[in-house]
Amino acid sequence: MCISLLRALGSELGSDPEDEPRVVVPHDEDLKYRILYEVHDTPVGGHLVREKTYGSVSSMYLWHTLYKWVGTYVRTCETCQRTKSAPNVAAPLANLPVPTGCWQSISMDFVFGLPKDKADNTDIVVFANRLSKMAHVAAVPDTVDGEDTPSLF
Repeated sequence: MCISLLRALGSELGSDPEDEPRVVVPHDEDLKYRILYEVHDTPVGGHLVREKTYGSVSSMYLWHTLYKWVGTYVRTCETCQRTKSAPNVAAPLANLPVPTGCWQSISMDFVFGLPKDKADNTDIVVFANRLSKMAHVAAVPDTVDGEDTPSLF
């Protein structure tokens, strides 16, 4: 009943009636902050920029001044302020040489704070072949450091 009503109202407002319905969030600041936290701050959210965070939130939720809320939340995010560089101070791009064979050039990254697996690991390391984009993923303990990393590959 509610979905058909939302679709009917959306149709009157000129939006596509086939769009997925969104949850209309009431004037509850705590609820809005919780939604933004879940979409922006969790490991899955990844502390993305305003536009990407807005896209994720607006696909599921709707409230008055949503874009402004997302912009303020992302701009005042402590983690983003500590880890992301200022937008006008970007270093010049450096082209990496194109690899000529598989596994001659490798990229790696860590993902932290995931749910525990059977061995109580909460982190993973990802090794990616730059030529074929094939990736190897390994669960690692949260005590892994730079000296341990080469042995993981």
